[in-house]
Amino acid sequence: MTTLSLGVSLLPAVRSIPMTFAAGEYILYIFCIAVGAMGNISTLLSGAPTYFIYVAIVLFGSFILHALLCAIFKIDVDTMLIVSTSAICSPPFVGVVAVAIKARRLIVPGITTGIIGYAAGNYLGIALAQLLHRIGG
Repeated sequence: MTTLSLGVSLLPAVRSIPMTFAAGEYILYIFCIAVGAMGNISTLLSGAPTYFIYVAIVLFGSFILHALLCAIFKIDVDTMLIVSTSAICSPPFVGVVAVAIKARRLIVPGITTGIIGYAAGNYLGIALAQLLHRIGG
């Protein structure tokens, strides 16, 4: 499905569909509201504090690592924020962050890096699963 989706995204007919950004933002807001409405903070904090702490460490650790690498390679702050959002939160949130920091020019590169990450992750995950299956039987 990943390969098919990436291939279809290159078709001019798909790329020229009007109002895709506005429609995508609207759908993203609906998604965020739906997911947020399902959450129950008391259950999260009482039932799974270990997972909460683990996720916090992973998220902040990823962001700090990303910030350090961007500092080493002298990547500007706007690009770092957009690509971090793409990697940590997922590509749909790039538009929201780009509009908030007034860097709409980075929407396409941010979404692209996230999609490339998804694709690479899918293929690396399949390869790792195959490797572990062969090792473990």
